[in-house]
Amino acid sequence: MKGVSSFDQMGTFHLNIHVTNRCNARCIGCFGCFPVHRELTMREWFPIIDRLQALTRHLPERKINIAGGEPLCYPGLIPLLRYSKQAGFITTIITNGLSLSDLTIPGFVDCVDYIGISIDSARERTNRRLGRASKRRTPSGDFYHSLATELHKYGIPVKVNTVVSRFTVQEDLIPLMQDLQPLRWKILQFTENRATPEKFRKRLSISTDAFKHYCDKVRAADLPVVCEDREMVRSSYLLVGPDGSAIGCRDDSYQVQPISWEQISSLSELEQFFPQFRPDSFRKRQG
Repeated sequence: MKGVSSFDQMGTFHLNIHVTNRCNARCIGCFGCFPVHRELTMREWFPIIDRLQALTRHLPERKINIAGGEPLCYPGLIPLLRYSKQAGFITTIITNGLSLSDLTIPGFVDCVDYIGISIDSARERTNRRLGRASKRRTPSGDFYHSLATELHKYGIPVKVNTVVSRFTVQEDLIPLMQDLQPLRWKILQFTENRATPEKFRKRLSISTDAFKHYCDKVRAADLPVVCEDREMVRSSYLLVGPDGSAIGCRDDSYQVQPISWEQISSLSELEQFFPQFRPDSFRKRQG
């Protein structure tokens, strides 16, 4: 099926590629753990990037965001980013930051436009409750300050993603964000899925009113804030899973639909694999 896609109309194409379910943390409310049983290798992703380049080369803005799981657990991350950058895409990652250091950060200098860091809390105790910790490290406000300082030292801009849950809705992150000076602070309402055990859903879920109140408070600060409620989280993204399948979010479940990438000849054909995608939601979150 050929025709004019939503991406042609918007002049932009953003794709989240979740290259792995592996992670060095055990976040109890993880959104990025998908029901797939295979992980494509770096070289298996290359022809998909080539196909995406051919489909989108006419658009003014094209972005690929690499996520997980934790993308730094994926062994081909840097070559995949570099390949995507050479194909003309804006390239970004979203990471928990636990594996970023003065040893690993230099490798990203020539292959990312910015790095997104997941920061739900600046308190070690809260991060431990959330599972946002590795065997060697539990992040704190000081950790995030040092991490952002190191990234800025190498000229890498920082973006922040914050998931607001019942554990964090009362915490004031504004001073930390004023210190980090992210180019964007994305605030997302905790969105459950079937991979989240029922006991954790009840412990983490917050109402739409509570989320709106949180957003109203942070919007009062002079920061580049974008807020996304559950509906927007589920309807404004194109997600591709570790095996190259389209991932759809409906209610609390994922729908996995395999894509024969070599047979896709237009963006309108590709869009059919993402029936949950709503261009108006994408516009509301400003890309």
